[in-house]
Amino acid sequence: MVETKRCVNALLAAMELVREECAEEEGAYRALTEDLWVHVPKEFMEEFERATGHKLGNPITDESLRKEAIEACMRAAWATRLAEKMVGAEAPEEVKEMMKRKLCERLIS
Repeated sequence: MVETKRCVNALLAAMELVREECAEEEGAYRALTEDLWVHVPKEFMEEFERATGHKLGNPITDESLRKEAIEACMRAAWATRLAEKMVGAEAPEEVKEMMKRKLCERLIS
């Protein structure tokens, strides 16, 4: 239990340092997996909220609203750029779309 708390505290301290160093980039940092954190730009968060009526990061319990939120995320240019960075610009379109869906599903969950 103590080690877990130390690990969480270390992650929180690291995130605070990242926020301080990257203060000019408005947005938020979100964990997509245990090992992967991404910077979510403020513009994307605002676009997402306009499209869905939900604030990014708040849980969406209704399954149909969750699906709509994932689709709104997938239409965003930011999600497309992130997916391309993850799989490479030369990857087949279906691979890029699969990656974008995975990223959006994790971001919305």
